[in-house]
Amino acid sequence: MHRLSDIYGPIIYTHYGQLNEDGSISYDCQDEVYDAFFKDLDTAVTVLSEFANNGSVQRFKNFDLVYGGDYAKWVKFANSLRLRLAIRISNVDPERAKAEAEKAIANPFGVLEDNSDNFYVKSDAGLSHPLNTINNAWNDIRMNANMESILKGYNDPRMEKYFQPATGEGYAGDYKGIREGIEIQSKDEYVNFSKLTNFGYVQLMTCAEVYFLRAEGALRGWNMGGTAKDFYETGVKKSFEQHGCAGADAYLADATSKPIDYVDPVHPDNSTPAVETATIKWEESDDFDTKLDKIITQKWIAMYPDGQEAWSEFRRTGYPKQFTLKVNYSNGTIPDGTFIKRINFVEPEYQTNPKGVEEAKKCLKGPDTGGTPLWWDVNDD
Repeated sequence: MHRLSDIYGPIIYTHYGQLNEDGSISYDCQDEVYDAFFKDLDTAVTVLSEFANNGSVQRFKNFDLVYGGDYAKWVKFANSLRLRLAIRISNVDPERAKAEAEKAIANPFGVLEDNSDNFYVKSDAGLSHPLNTINNAWNDIRMNANMESILKGYNDPRMEKYFQPATGEGYAGDYKGIREGIEIQSKDEYVNFSKLTNFGYVQLMTCAEVYFLRAEGALRGWNMGGTAKDFYETGVKKSFEQHGCAGADAYLADATSKPIDYVDPVHPDNSTPAVETATIKWEESDDFDTKLDKIITQKWIAMYPDGQEAWSEFRRTGYPKQFTLKVNYSNGTIPDGTFIKRINFVEPEYQTNPKGVEEAKKCLKGPDTGGTPLWWDVNDD
């Protein structure tokens, strides 16, 4: 539900299933939703901790596609989710964010710390990752130009774990991404660019992400149980380990490599200079924004293919910097040079719950369009 709220803003949460006298259902504003999230996590942690501490029978083991009924790991995940949500609101409610983040770290069960803790919805029950369908059956998705610029610039070994080499004439064997927001007459123009590798599970949270969350918390002066530098470097190492890549120490020692310019071999007018400037090596002398840029850029790489979280963190921080769009079909609702901030409420909701939607729109910081930022998104303020 936090993913749903991070798409639309206000959602039906605490009022779910509660019809008003006029037949409408009330939305919660996003600040109210997040408050409810934290309270629900309190309840979940209390209940699950009791089961874990008492050695209770794993009654839902056969139905748990993530942790096989391990209560302790579910508590770790709950704490890690609390930390993610705390970081999300750090710019709009810093006191609540600090308190919730430190509560997550102080819990006796801790947070995700090893790749064996990663939250994967396993596919051995006949499930298939949606991206596998889009990638293979539909042949309808390719590497993004920002990925190409950043991964190539860093000589990042994870690139070949994430994507397949391109097959087009003149660039076969290379890794090529498509710049978003360009005019494409037919997907055949870019069909030979790099496809995604196949996924054996749906990834919703990893220990690498949690280490980067702790790095940012420590950077903000919160008690995360260590230093920003150590958490940052551990996050990179855990991501390398997750994908079976060697060379993390040398990668972290690289103080010069930066993202590179993007070159479109099909339509050269789409080529553009690099916009992200972060290097890899942690430097204590860097200012806050430079350190945050490094943390978020590495988290952005490590969270792949979790586009939902990547989009949320980009909206919250502006990192890593992205190539601007060349075409804009928003009819002015999203200003040129900016990026989509949310998705507007769906038409069926206007038809079936019009009063609820009209009340929900009052929670927004602007009209019900893709250009209105969410409650926690004050990056442009």
